Amino acid sequence: MTYQSKRKGSTAMKKPSPADVREMLKMVMDLKNEGILFVPMPVVDNLDKSKLLLDASRRLDVLRQETSNYVSILKSTRGIPLICQDTDSDKVVITLENYLKWYEIYAVYPDNSVVTVPGNVIDDICAKSSITLVSDHCFHPYLLKLVAEYYRGEVDSVSLEVAAGRWLLDARDCNIVAI
Repeated sequence: MTYQSKRKGSTAMKKPSPADVREMLKMVMDLKNEGILFVPMPVVDNLDKSKLLLDASRRLDVLRQETSNYVSILKSTRGIPLICQDTDSDKVVITLENYLKWYEIYAVYPDNSVVTVPGNVIDDICAKSSITLVSDHCFHPYLLKLVAEYYRGEVDSVSLEVAAGRWLLDARDCNIVAI
């Protein structure tokens, strides 16, 4: 946030208070978690901040009205949107969170219900495999295929691509086997 300096007509940068930073970070996380595109805006003074917040509120109201007729966003148990949002399949679709780290694998049923794949299912699948399938919040793409077979379903193609890319990056950085 910027404030008027002692010189008339000029502005000087002043660090925001910790409370202001927390408030704005919460807003950023809320927008991100809802999948809403946003642009961070610098604030000139408290009046400008109030105007920008009011404008943001109006824009969110418009977005809510426009999207009220659409299907709700599929989310994980942590409230994070899933990578797979298109569930026109008549089978269970395996997907992941649209997030930096993965804690769970999710099964999306044809009725759009979302279920966390139980840890014991993943553990059993990993125990039967001859290769490493989990490494530091990263899942081998083959694990997703095996989970899909377990559910007699399919893997969301974008989730599979993201898992493959992340696995290769982690393999490079962490010296794990890539295949």
